[in-house]
Amino acid sequence: MQIEVWQGLGSLPHFNPDLDDGEPPRTVRSFRDLLRSAQGVIICSPEYAHGVPGSLKNALDWLVSDGTLVGKPVVIITTAPTRGEFAHAQLMETLRTMSWNVLENASLTLRKNEDAGERLGASLEALRNAII
Repeated sequence: MQIEVWQGLGSLPHFNPDLDDGEPPRTVRSFRDLLRSAQGVIICSPEYAHGVPGSLKNALDWLVSDGTLVGKPVVIITTAPTRGEFAHAQLMETLRTMSWNVLENASLTLRKNEDAGERLGASLEALRNAII
């Protein structure tokens, strides 16, 4: 399996539906193209104030009307000192609303500094199995 890490959340403009009418900004088009070409997606997020960071929510907002990931297998991994279960639940709800195929059995909540190698391996294996 080949995994590409995208670190461009900060490059996306603030979501504005008026900018998504017709031709969206270049960074949004690039983001959507990358996701469109992916066979599956892993979303890794820390938990901030019992939620997901605003930059991640902004990125998801750019994907609502696009439908890029409808039906694609998605794994959610959240982490925080106490496991990140609040952000995890928030992401699950948002992605289900967007009709994404969240692999609940492969998605993880992790404690900060937890040795999770075995759990991560099983998660990646489940994603691979959903793709093939």
